[in-house]
Parts: sequence; structure tokens; C-alpha cells
Amino acid sequence: MFGLVGCMDNVPVPDVFKAAFATGQFCIPSEIATGGTNTHYPVRYVYNLYDCVQITPGTIEIRTVFQANQMVILATAELTKIASVEQSVGCDARDLEVPPAGRFQTVTQDFTVSLPQFQDGSFATGPFTVTIPYLTLDEGQRVMERLDAGESPLVVIPQEVGPQNYPARKINVNFSETATPVPNAGAIAPADCHEIPLP
Repeated sequence: MFGLVGCMDNVPVPDVFKAAFATGQFCIPSEIATGGTNTHYPVRYVYNLYDCVQITPGTIEIRTVFQANQMVILATAELTKIASVEQSVGCDARDLEVPPAGRFQTVTQDFTVSLPQFQDGSFATGPFTVTIPYLTLDEGQRVMERLDAGESPLVVIPQEVGPQNYPARKINVNFSETATPVPNAGAIAPADCHEIPLP
């Protein structure tokens, strides 16, 4: 679920930390209705949450940054280590990305995302390449600290996320005034759900 790198025998899980969604399944309509009364579209993340952590309620956020026909979608959350699990069976922060069998719950998280909008108030149309970035824990922390400090996502995301040359983490979508609106994440076609692997 969350990006992390480490090389020790055991990497401690921080007591409280913010992280970016890194692996799992991501669903987004391939044809997204824009124009008229259409101002939002649904997306869905399905991920395995390590049993050593819990998500702080109300802290899950999704941010989108678009430039030309490129768009980055970044979902983040604050997590808290569960001390009782650490004491009973142990916790290793390297397992945040891909928890061991029997040590996770599968979570479905739905979002409603604003359509890309230009300064004149019009909404974007045409094909876009959507990137689901991979960030290590440190990289994700740095991105969120800068955004929380009020820096522009148009500056932070290109600087911190970089080109992200992982083909499996890039998805093509089309914003169209003639597309049929998808009412909610549960109505996204199965063909529009994509497995997001580690790099």
C-alpha cells in the first residue's frame, strides 16, 4: 500500500506518519464526462492494509495535478502504529507495501475527484495520461510537508515525483463532453480497474 525503503534486519514502524498509496488496484473511468453540469468523476483504490497500522479517520486525501495532457493522482493518509500488534507478533515497516499473508485487511476507498479546470473556468477535454506515482515513505512525507506548508502542487509534484517512468502505473483516459457520466465508483467498469504494482 505505502512506499518504503529499508535495508536493516528490521525497520521500525513509526508511531504516527503520513504515507502515499503505492500498490493495489486503481479504478478510473476510461471515458470521463466533462462540460455542462459534470464537475466531478469517481475513482476507487483497493489496497491491503498491514495489520500493524490503522488509518486516522478523516485523514485520507486525494490530490490531482495536471499540466497539458499529463495528470498525477496522489492519494495519502495519516497512519498510526498499533502497539498491541507490534508487541504480540512484531511489525516491520518494510511490510507496509506488501503485507505478509494473513496480516492485512483489504480496504476499498472511494473518492470523488474534481475535473481538471482552466483559469477561465472551462473544463479540460481530450486524452490524458494519468500517473499513479510511486513514492518511498521519505519522498511521500516530503511531498505532504511541502503541500501542507502551502506550496503550489504545480511546483511540488513535478519536483518531488519526477518523470515516473513506470508504464504499469500510467493509465490513459479521455475527458469528453459526449461521455456518459459514471455516477459513483461502484459503477466503474471492471475493464477500467488497473493493478498498480511496485516498480
